[in-house]
Amino acid sequence: MDWFAGASMTSWHHQHVVGHHLYTNVYGADPDLPVARSGDIRRVTDHQVWSGLYRFQHLYLGPLYSLLGLKFRVQDIVGVLTLQNGPIRLNVKQQRELAYQAAVKMTWFCWRFVLPAYLGLSLTEILVLFFMAELTTGCWLAFNFQVSHVSPSTVFPSAETKEPFADEWAVSQVKTTVDYAHGDLLATFLCGALNYQTVHHLFPSVSQYHYPALAPIVLEVCKRHGVRYNHIQTFREAVYLHFKHLYDLGQKTAA
Repeated sequence: MDWFAGASMTSWHHQHVVGHHLYTNVYGADPDLPVARSGDIRRVTDHQVWSGLYRFQHLYLGPLYSLLGLKFRVQDIVGVLTLQNGPIRLNVKQQRELAYQAAVKMTWFCWRFVLPAYLGLSLTEILVLFFMAELTTGCWLAFNFQVSHVSPSTVFPSAETKEPFADEWAVSQVKTTVDYAHGDLLATFLCGALNYQTVHHLFPSVSQYHYPALAPIVLEVCKRHGVRYNHIQTFREAVYLHFKHLYDLGQKTAA
């Protein structure tokens, strides 16, 4: 994440572990969700104020997802400068973290740009290859993340009310998460077993190699206690439902 990808593991820890995994889909607490009630380019929950721009979010967000990798490398710097990542406060020593990030990003810049130039690639070739890799990475990351939580069957509690405490933590993790393509070896390999997202959220410290074996156990426990386990048959259907959710939340009737 740091030296090879040029992004901050500290920033990722605060966003994903401290924020998203503790407060999954909780509006006002999960940093993966829009922070402001209005003005964000995404509307993924009814807690946000509707505007006419959202009518087209199912069209423009797909291409914008490809910028996610580039966004991370800017977001981590802003996060340390402000000591804030959305609703999550960063608990870091600011000057030391800034110095570390500078070293990390310089190293990443050298191997991504300086080394190819030294080996004889032109600036045009370097930029074309760079953006091909970055846009592909952004799409891969965004679609894996979004289909697992922003979908019609998931719930979006709000930190401004007592909703997050209506369910205990494990039940909330199941209700805010979507699985897809159980038993599909290719899909499991390509997404690092994150198609078993429910298991990943319930047991984040367990190796992903065990997710396929744990999922049927979790499903059986959910059935026993009357908790809906969100599972979609294919990745393609998961993507379709994600964009259906964006379309539905983009219409004024959803406001």
